[in-house]
Amino acid sequence: MISSFFSLPLVAQLTLGSLLAASLFVLSKWWDNYTRLRNIPRPDGASKIWGHEWLEFEDDCGSQWRQWITRFGPNFKLKAAWGLCITDPKAIDRVLCKNAYNYPHSAVFRPIIERLTGRSIVWVEGEKDHKPMRALIAPAFTLDRIRAMGPDMWLAVNNVVARLQGSVEAKGGVRDINMLDWSATSTLDVIGRVAFNHDFQQGQSPEAVSIMEGWRKQANLGMVWEGFIALLALRQFPWIGRLPLPSIEAQSNIRNTIKPLASKLIQRGVSDLEHGRDLLSILLRANLGEEKEKRIKDDELLDHIVTFVIAGHETTSVVLNFTLYALAKNPECQRRLREEIMNCDHEASFDELWSNENFPYLDAVTREGFRLFPPSARNEKVADHDDVLPLGTPIVGTDGRLIHEIPIKAGQVIHIPTVAVNRFSSVWGDGDVFRPERWIEKTGTPDGKFLPGAWSGMLTFLVGPRSCLGYRLAVFEMKILLMAFVRAFEFEFIEPIETRMSATIQPRVVSRPQDGACLPLRIRPVAA
Repeated sequence: MISSFFSLPLVAQLTLGSLLAASLFVLSKWWDNYTRLRNIPRPDGASKIWGHEWLEFEDDCGSQWRQWITRFGPNFKLKAAWGLCITDPKAIDRVLCKNAYNYPHSAVFRPIIERLTGRSIVWVEGEKDHKPMRALIAPAFTLDRIRAMGPDMWLAVNNVVARLQGSVEAKGGVRDINMLDWSATSTLDVIGRVAFNHDFQQGQSPEAVSIMEGWRKQANLGMVWEGFIALLALRQFPWIGRLPLPSIEAQSNIRNTIKPLASKLIQRGVSDLEHGRDLLSILLRANLGEEKEKRIKDDELLDHIVTFVIAGHETTSVVLNFTLYALAKNPECQRRLREEIMNCDHEASFDELWSNENFPYLDAVTREGFRLFPPSARNEKVADHDDVLPLGTPIVGTDGRLIHEIPIKAGQVIHIPTVAVNRFSSVWGDGDVFRPERWIEKTGTPDGKFLPGAWSGMLTFLVGPRSCLGYRLAVFEMKILLMAFVRAFEFEFIEPIETRMSATIQPRVVSRPQDGACLPLRIRPVAA
């Protein structure tokens, strides 16, 4: 048989040899995973071909994760992804806080992040590289900096609301809209002004149209069969992501659209370095203040701008969409929120909105939106080195014995389903229910012992050294958006949507999945 192999043409030898090597690689990883996690429970129902991947892909708002957690406990292994799912707070604390730099993004998602945003703060890994970059960017997100952004935020949002009001009036006082169009326009206008002092013209500038269309295409691709197959293939063979395939290279389209604009913004920022108050100006000043060898290069500055645009507009837009949908389905909540907002006759400042004393129900609705609808529904990490995950709550192994810690080998993929952690029934009671009142009730929210350090006891902005630097900006922006839209319009439910996993969670009409990401709402002006 061996002699027959060597008698084959060289191309055939290389092809068969590659297939054999790949098969052995897959088999060795499977066996290593099986022996290490042999006693960890695994949900049933896995496909022989897709494992648990398809169940997760078809999941609606993390319900599948929560079913698994209820049945098998807070930690379990998954078939096909070679993954370990953890939702135990103590284990999460180990991965995201105490030993965070041992758990970078997986080999599947890091190349995708690079193609989408470049080598910015989201992409960079390791304490040596990440820590100084975070320290350089952090001054742009201090309380004083965010506080000063209020007027620009209000200007951007009010302009979009005024344009939508004109559109509704032209339709006779009532109109059915796809809320995704208007939320993305609003948040892109906001990030343009506060990050670079740039006007995206209420989503109508050529760059704005290209950015929003490009992101919508990416979101839609992640929700369909082709996107599922692509992600599955990347999980098994991450090197595929480096191939010059059109579908892979298309992930860079948004970045390529933003970079020419970013170059102009940097040149303008340098010329007005002393007076600029936007994030870019602050970043440029901080960079020039560094020792020469510690300064970041122009390419990295461009990538930071791309990251600000994509992360800054899409994440808040996602939460706003689902929150307005929840308010449309809960008219009493919407009425109560509007009643509170209407008592304010001015553009509320950061200090007024950050405190929960001035607008308690607006604060409650905002927190409930971020809890129920985290834009990034799950995180996928991989261990760089061997480690041990302690468990706050022991789990029962397949042999019936209690497991108090889980040994982790280098290369182990770990899933943290944010959307499931944020909805724990053991923590939140009716965790799947949109009920803003929980944030006003004395016993409605978890104490600080659950996910210590996390904003409002949830994982939406993560926790630890890789937590979101811009969380204050996102919360402030969300409150302004809710205040402006709910004060101007009544939102009515039209038809059911489902929540689909993509780069961020996306709404899709149940009866029209072929339409892709879509959130239909009926709006009418609020009566004077």
